Amino acid sequence: MGGTRLKPLLNCDLGEGEPRERTDGLLRAVHLANIACGGHAGDADSIAICVALAVELGVGVGAHPGLPGDFGRGGPPPSAAELEALLLEQIPRVESSARRQGVRLHHVKLHGALYHAVEADTALADTTASLLARRHPGTAWVGQPGRATEAAARRAGIAFLPEGFLDRGYVSDGRLVPRGAEGALLEPTAALERLGGWLSTGSVKATDGAELQLPVATWCVHADTPGSVELARAARRRLDAAGSVS
Repeated sequence: MGGTRLKPLLNCDLGEGEPRERTDGLLRAVHLANIACGGHAGDADSIAICVALAVELGVGVGAHPGLPGDFGRGGPPPSAAELEALLLEQIPRVESSARRQGVRLHHVKLHGALYHAVEADTALADTTASLLARRHPGTAWVGQPGRATEAAARRAGIAFLPEGFLDRGYVSDGRLVPRGAEGALLEPTAALERLGGWLSTGSVKATDGAELQLPVATWCVHADTPGSVELARAARRRLDAAGSVS
C-alpha cells in the first residue's frame, strides 16, 4: 500500500458474560470498547461496569447491539423496521450510561449475524446510517471496509471506522470464515504474525493463500478468543511501537 496510514486502534467486544478479570485485562489493552447492549448479551449491571472502567482508563465507549438468541450469531436478518426498533432500544442503554459518566458515546458496532446482515444489504445499511445520523450525531460506525455499511455511512455523512479482525480467518473476497469452519479462529501467534505483516504491507493472507488488502482503522480482538488478554496486550505493544504505518 502506498502512502502513510495512521496506526489503527485496537477494539474489543465486552460485557458478553466474560469473567470480570478478563474484562479488566482487555480494557487495559484496547483503545475502544464495544459494550453489549442487552440484545445478544449484557444487562444494566454489565453495561455500568464496562462503561465505568472504560471511562476510568480513557477507553472509547461504544455500543454493541445484537440479535437475541444463539448469542446473536444466528437467525434470519431483521426487516428495516425491526432493525430500527432494535437499535432504538439497545444503543441508548450504553449511551445513557456513558452520559452518566460524563462522556459521549464514541461509536457503534453491530454484533455477529446483525453485523454481517447489514453489511450485505443496502436497505439495512441505510437504515442504520440514517438512525445514527439522526439520533446519535458525532458517533462513528465500525464495520468492515468496502461493504454496504461503508457506502451508507458516506451517504449519511457519518464517520466510519473500517475494521479488521485480528483473531478471525478471511476468505479471499474479504468475508470472514464462518465460525465452526476450519480456519475460522487464529491462534495468538498467528494473529500477531498477521498484524506484523499488515503493518508492513497493508494486506493479510486469506485461507487460500491470496493476499487481501485491508484498509482498516481498527483491529478487533474477541473476548472469547482463547488467550485474548495476552493477545490484546501484545498487539497493543506492537501498535504503539509502530507509530504511523507505511
